[in-house]
Amino acid sequence: MTSNFGTVGFSNKNPYIATTEADWTDPKEKGLSVYEKSKLLSEHAAWDFIKKEGGNLEFATSRNVSNEKAKKILGWKPIANNEETILTSIYSMIKFGVIK
Repeated sequence: MTSNFGTVGFSNKNPYIATTEADWTDPKEKGLSVYEKSKLLSEHAAWDFIKKEGGNLEFATSRNVSNEKAKKILGWKPIANNEETILTSIYSMIKFGVIK
C-alpha cells in the first residue's frame, strides 16, 4: 500500500526523535488535510483487516516524506534535480542512524 508520511508524521512534535510506525497521527490533528486523513483511516482499516482476517497474508506500506516535510525536518536545501529521492534517502539514513 502506498501510504503517506502524514499517517505517522504529524503528532510527533519532537524533531529529534525518529518517527516510527508506532507514532500514528491523531485523526483530529489540527491542519491534517482530507487526503492525509483518508490515507490514515484507510491504512488503519487495512492493518485491522490483516490482523483480524488476513490469515497468512503479508502487508506492507511505503511512507515517503514530501519535499516540504523533509526540508522542514532536515533544514536542507536541495541541490539536485532528483530532490525527492535525495531527501527521502537522507531522511532514512538519519532515521536509522547511518548518518547524524
